[in-house]
Formats: sequence, structure tokens, C-alpha cells
Amino acid sequence: MKGGRPRAASAGRGCGFALLYSVLSFGSMALLAPVLAALLVPSFWFSSALYVFTIPFAVVYSGAIYFASLHFAEPMLLEKEIGMVEKLSAEDS
Repeated sequence: MKGGRPRAASAGRGCGFALLYSVLSFGSMALLAPVLAALLVPSFWFSSALYVFTIPFAVVYSGAIYFASLHFAEPMLLEKEIGMVEKLSAEDS
């Protein structure tokens, strides 16, 4: 930092940011609901032998969501990384 007072982390973020963050949080919870159901439903209504099918489903489904999110986030993360390197190298000069 070159000088001045540091700003609060939430400075400049208004209601739109909070709404977007809330929507994305609820969306991620909705995407993980099938995993929770696959792990809880057999214990309450069916035989425990059903876990042979539901646990692999939950693992594969969670892995697919994880890799899909990495696939979609990678271009944005690379762009941010280049911008951060440019800012940091400009401060060193």
C-alpha cells in the first residue's frame, strides 16, 4: 500500500452484492440437496443396504459439481491472476 488509510473489506459493496451472494449461496445449497438426500433417505425410510448405491452417487455427483465449477471459474481466475501480477509488479518498479 502506498499510503493513506486502509478501507474496510466491505466498502463499496451494497445491497446488490448481498443479494447476489445470497442467491448464489442458496443455489449452491440447492445443488447439494441431492447429496444430502442420498445420504439421509436410506437411513430413515429404506434398508441400509441402499447405501451401496447412494454413497457412490453422492461422491460422483459432488465431484462432477466440483470439476464443473473449476471449469467455469478457471478463465476468470486466470484473468484475475494476470491483473494481480501486473498490479504487484507495478508497485515494485
